[in-house]
Amino acid sequence: MEPTVRDGDYMLVERISVYLRRIKKGDIIIARQYCEHDNCNFVLKRVQAIEGDSVNYISPKLRKPVTTYIPKDHVWIEGDNKEHSLDSRTYGSIPYDELEYRVFLRLWPVTSFGWVDKVFK
Repeated sequence: MEPTVRDGDYMLVERISVYLRRIKKGDIIIARQYCEHDNCNFVLKRVQAIEGDSVNYISPKLRKPVTTYIPKDHVWIEGDNKEHSLDSRTYGSIPYDELEYRVFLRLWPVTSFGWVDKVFK
């Protein structure tokens, strides 16, 4: 998620938005990538589309433009550093039930303390 979130940043997260299904386009989320024997890996990505949206992107597998539609109870997530991100462009939309947290505040470094911007600049 660089440059928005860098290695070593401390972020404050919450689950209420996930529980109430109030995640919006632009939100930064933490989602379960996969779990094996109660050991889960997580990803930090930005929500680019929600159910009912269509997404145009270059498929890394097909290496050509593709349009896909986001099904009910799914979101489309991408990293801000698109050239070095494994995200929905590779594995498709993810079920809403895989979302764990919404990131909303940077605590560290102190020089970057504040609300996490919704829009990547």
